[in-house]
Amino acid sequence: MSLRSLSATRRALLGGCAAGIAGMAGCSGLASDSALSVPSPPVVPTEWPHRFRDLGNTNAAPDGPAPLEERWRVRVEGRLARPLVADGTILVAATDDSGPFRSRVLAYDADTGDRRWAFEPPGVRRCRLASAVGDRTYVVAERVEDCDGQRLYAADRDAVAWTFEADRITAVVAAGSTVLVSVRHGSVVALDADDGGTLARLHPAGWPGGRRLSQSTPTARPAVHDGTAFVSFARDDADAEGSYTDDRVVAFDDGGVAWRTRIEGVRFLDSVTAVDGTVYVPTTDRRDAGTDRPTGSLVALDASTGERRWAYSAERGLTSPVAARADTVVVAGGRVAALDPDSGDPHWERSGLFGPPVVAGDRAYGRRTDGEFVDTVVAVDLETGDTVGTHSFEYQLNRAPVFAGGRAIVRTLEYEDTDSGSGHVADRLHALR
Repeated sequence: MSLRSLSATRRALLGGCAAGIAGMAGCSGLASDSALSVPSPPVVPTEWPHRFRDLGNTNAAPDGPAPLEERWRVRVEGRLARPLVADGTILVAATDDSGPFRSRVLAYDADTGDRRWAFEPPGVRRCRLASAVGDRTYVVAERVEDCDGQRLYAADRDAVAWTFEADRITAVVAAGSTVLVSVRHGSVVALDADDGGTLARLHPAGWPGGRRLSQSTPTARPAVHDGTAFVSFARDDADAEGSYTDDRVVAFDDGGVAWRTRIEGVRFLDSVTAVDGTVYVPTTDRRDAGTDRPTGSLVALDASTGERRWAYSAERGLTSPVAARADTVVVAGGRVAALDPDSGDPHWERSGLFGPPVVAGDRAYGRRTDGEFVDTVVAVDLETGDTVGTHSFEYQLNRAPVFAGGRAIVRTLEYEDTDSGSGHVADRLHALR
C-alpha cells in the first residue's frame, strides 16, 4: 500500500474515528474522500534539497570531494542555519541577532559563491529552511507579533505562494504534491503543495477535526519511504515538564495507520530515518537510578510491519540524526560506529569525531576540535573507519558538511572571543572540492 492512491477530491474531513478506538488501523485522521499523495521519488536526489538530504532523512549523499580544498567562502553578519542545495544553488537562512531581529533566505551560486537572490519573510524574527523543490522554498519562521506562533512560507524566490500558521511547527517535509507539517501538541498536517489547503491530519488517535482528544504529539521530523510516512509520537508527561511517555513510531499509508510500534524504556524519540525497508529510530533512554549520564540507542524496525529487528546501545548517548544507506548505518555518541544494517553489529568503532555524521560516497564525515577551538572536518573510510582526509578552519565549525555536486558545503562561526565562544560576530559559508 502507499499514500499515492487516495481520491483526488478534497472536501471537509470527516470525524469517523473516535478517541476510544485510537489504536485500530485505518483510524488515522485520513478521511476516505480526502486527497493525499506522498510519492517516493523515482531516483535519489543528487543534491541536498531537504534538511536531512532526502525524504527518508538519510543524511547520505552519493559522492563527495576527494581533496578537501576550499574553493570559495562567503562571510555573513548573522547566524546561518543548515544549508540546502537545489538546482546548483546553495540556500541558507540567515538571522541577524545583533540588533532588531532580521531573517532572510540567501541564495548563492554553488560554483562561485556569488549571491543570486534573497528573500526576507515579512514580520518574522527568525527563520529556518525545511525543503527546496524546484523554484519553491519552504521556510518556517517565528512571527514578531506572537513569539509562540510560527508560520510556514511556501515561497517562489521572493514571491509567497501561500502560508500556514500553527503554535509550534517542529518539522516540514515537502513530498511531491503534499507537504507534511509536524505541529507540536497537534498532529502531522498534510497540506496541498499547490495552495496550502489542508488535505488530512495524521494522528494515531484518529481525530481529523483537529480537536485535542489525545495528549500524543509528533516529536520529530517524519520520514517518507516507498509511499509510507513514518512519524514518532509521544504523550506529554504531566508530572515532568519536557518529558514524554508512550513513545512510539506510527506508519501511515493510504489506509490510515499501517502499524504502531511502542519503543519501551526511552525518554525521547528523535528524527526517524527510513531506507531500504528499515526504519531507524534514535532514542534518548531513561537514565539509570543514581547516575546523570545519558544513554541512548538506535532501534531498527521493519518498515513493512514495525517489528523490531535489533537495537544498538551507546553508553554515552547518541547524537542524532544518523546517516544511513542500504549497506551501512553510521551513528555518533561517545564514539562513532558504522553498523551492519541487518544485525546492528558494528563494522568499526572509533573516537575523535563529534556531531551528527554525514555519509558521502565511500566516506563518513564528522568534526573534531584540536585545542584553541581550531575545528577540523574529518573524512573517514566507510569500510575501515580510518582517517582519509581533513581540512581545518580558523573559526569554529558548525557540524559536518552537506554535500551536492561533489562539493562539501560547511558553516563556521566567528566570535569576538573564540576560546569562550562569546560575542558572536559572523558566520561563514565554505565550499570544499
